[in-house]
Amino acid sequence: MRHEERNDGRLHSVNNRNVDCPAIILPKAENTTVTKLARLMEPFSGLPKHFFVGYEADWEQKASPLHQLIVQGISGVILFRHHTSGLVGWEGFETLRNQLWQLRKLAHQAGSPQFMIGVDQEGGQVERFGASFFPSFLSPACVAEVTALNPSFATRHYALLAEVLHVLGVNLNFFPTVDVNLDENNPIIGIRSFGNSAETVKPLALQAIETHLKAGVLPVVKHFPGHGFGTVDSHHTLPKLTYTPEESSVFQATITEGNAPVVMVSHGYYPALQGTNPFPASLDERIVTTLLRQEMGFNGLSISDDLEMGAILETTDPLSVVQQGLNAGLDLLLYRQGSQAMLNLITEAQQKIVANEPKETEFQQRLTALQTQHPTCFLPKPPPCTQAQYEYWMKQVQALTQEAVTTILEACGSPKLDREAPIWVVLPNAGKVLPHFSEDETTHATLSSLLVKAGCNRVKTSHYSTPEEEALLATLVLAERTKQSNLQVVIATWLPKVGSTLLSTLAQADLSSPCQPKVFHWAIGGSALPANPSLSETLTELPLFGYRPALKQAVVSQVVGL
Repeated sequence: MRHEERNDGRLHSVNNRNVDCPAIILPKAENTTVTKLARLMEPFSGLPKHFFVGYEADWEQKASPLHQLIVQGISGVILFRHHTSGLVGWEGFETLRNQLWQLRKLAHQAGSPQFMIGVDQEGGQVERFGASFFPSFLSPACVAEVTALNPSFATRHYALLAEVLHVLGVNLNFFPTVDVNLDENNPIIGIRSFGNSAETVKPLALQAIETHLKAGVLPVVKHFPGHGFGTVDSHHTLPKLTYTPEESSVFQATITEGNAPVVMVSHGYYPALQGTNPFPASLDERIVTTLLRQEMGFNGLSISDDLEMGAILETTDPLSVVQQGLNAGLDLLLYRQGSQAMLNLITEAQQKIVANEPKETEFQQRLTALQTQHPTCFLPKPPPCTQAQYEYWMKQVQALTQEAVTTILEACGSPKLDREAPIWVVLPNAGKVLPHFSEDETTHATLSSLLVKAGCNRVKTSHYSTPEEEALLATLVLAERTKQSNLQVVIATWLPKVGSTLLSTLAQADLSSPCQPKVFHWAIGGSALPANPSLSETLTELPLFGYRPALKQAVVSQVVGL
């Protein structure tokens, strides 16, 4: 008997009479090396799901990069101020609402039911939606000041914020900032934090998480493992940060007590955790996997801070950032752009980066669990919204702002400005020393013009940009008091760097002198107010921590007594 191979690819037994016998099928031995190589050569098809990119208005056009990215399966987009410029009132709100819900519909149709639309809408200093069409909310520091006096305030404030975001179509807010503001020279946190102690920050962070989830918006706890103790801004370069027990306890509470669904990892370098080799925490497995997941027990989604910030750009190349971020254990990679360059990066990375199948499985499980646990965050259709509802929200925010100002002013003794007496307003030069200010602060009515409108006809305004100018203005103010005994001074500061010289100069004046002016100190931003007993007799603190138009209007209407 002999064997021969026929066209069917199998071996057949045949005798000398050429009669076919039943086929004997031999299993083919698997070449494991070849199989592994084949897998290595396969494109990383699931890679787009790890990306969270910048919004682009042309996404409806099929040829646009963002449209293609959505079809490929990216997890979400983030909006910035320039994406909504020109939107005004109800018409602007409704226009954006229709666009965002249509975008979510496209993502659902493309097979991404967990698609997320995100924004940084913290209130105060950081609001990506302008007051021209979106309600203007208070800064976290201001909310903390008011809530200390009125315990229900934070819950009502953030419940309204989350409700408006949800109806608009935003289902992820990069908030709350749970960093503890431990360093008064910190250039990036300041009034974005609820305060300078874990005892202050923790309950407010938990309230922010709860109100957002109830409304159908995913809150993002940031900036893990803490950005509150440092003097360098990661937007520009890699900051060296101190890992503190205070911040660690707050993050742990948001995970174990608040069930935070998403945590943002910072681009800071933490020597106590990472050793002597400076490297961004967001790309370090010791931070993302060991500390956050294994030690703190976090089971939600992890997301990087913006990977186009200076701290990252100076560290490594774009392709390596993707590889290092995934290796570290990040679920989502955040980029501020959704352009052709982003599409090119993902395409290249798909060819050069190999999927870690166990990690990919865990990532998909976390996405599915997120949708299961928070279904209202992923609704396929928009809730109803009318112009009357929109106008109600705007009135509610105005009422909350008025309530905040009233609460703080009453705690300060209900100070009043005399409309008949001269008023000197001394402000920082926003264009030079307050880069944190948005267009809303600089284009709307100034504090001085609001005072004039309120009936104060003897208003003088001066601006300062340097400590020398601050000192000079303080001297001039004291000199003017000798000429006008009823002079009232309203000074604004962004402590500790902007306005500290002005305050210290006034503090050194002779308090027993009849020429000491009546001073209203408006802390519009920066760090918490310093203890300054030498000013307590003549200076009225207004710890409002913000300078938004609605806040200015509320303050003027009350201190002038309208």
